[in-house]
Amino acid sequence: MLTIVLTNDDGVHAPGLNILKNTLSSIAHVIIVAPLTERSTTGHTLTLDTTLRLEEIEPDVYGCTGYPADCTLMAIGHLFKNPQSKYFDRKIDLLISGINRGGNLGQDLFYSGTVAAAREACFHGIPSIAVSSCLSFKDNDKNELPYYSASNFIKTLVESNISKLYL
Repeated sequence: MLTIVLTNDDGVHAPGLNILKNTLSSIAHVIIVAPLTERSTTGHTLTLDTTLRLEEIEPDVYGCTGYPADCTLMAIGHLFKNPQSKYFDRKIDLLISGINRGGNLGQDLFYSGTVAAAREACFHGIPSIAVSSCLSFKDNDKNELPYYSASNFIKTLVESNISKLYL
């Protein structure tokens, strides 16, 4: 079974992230490592001056005190390479960042924590996908249908072995 790590910049309790987790759980072991609070538009910021902490919110769901790129690094270095972790020596097959609240188009890519988290995984040789929704912020939490549509699309991509085709 595939191991997929999910993260985002909207926070560990964001609807897009949790809908994606529920959708992918039928085809993969899904682990969330996402910021404890919203960290939108933080780009590729890394925490260098304080200690990062992970909080296990429920099984396979972790909140991180850092930024989205920190979450990717915590998943890779703390959860998967730490001999004391239950995930030790397992391989991350795919990291998916999102589903982001709002679009990441054009120059938004430079500001996006969602894209930065996926990019950080690529720096470490892990296939990744950044997923965003083009909804207005004020209506986004009320309408979850686009998250379900995006989740089903991502599930189809994962089932088609997209990471093996392009990497």
